[in-house]
Amino acid sequence: MLVDDDPDLRAGLTECFEILGCTVVAAVDGVHAQEGHGDSLKPCMVLLDLNMPRLDGAGLAAFIRAHRNHCRLPMVSMSGGEERLTPPVVEAHHAKPFDFRTLVPLIEKSCQDPDWLRGTR
Repeated sequence: MLVDDDPDLRAGLTECFEILGCTVVAAVDGVHAQEGHGDSLKPCMVLLDLNMPRLDGAGLAAFIRAHRNHCRLPMVSMSGGEERLTPPVVEAHHAKPFDFRTLVPLIEKSCQDPDWLRGTR
């Protein structure tokens, strides 16, 4: 799940995730992510912006950590400002702009289909 209010960044990051073989559910802010974060949605990780309208990244992270089905979900925060989240709330924080390749190890660990990693898909 990708949560960011910047449409250009959201589109670019979605493309990067999809190139790695991931399916991306994108949300424009924390409220939009909450609405799509029901029991049936099973994301493998969340990349969330901290500065968003309606519900910021810290609020969304708290919601996810309190959710019985998603409390262990790996999360990575990102921000163009000074604010940041730290472990154990998130796995990592990235200051914008950042190189997408720095996310690849966590994506490989959390999200990719094992068959894709072995080259059998």
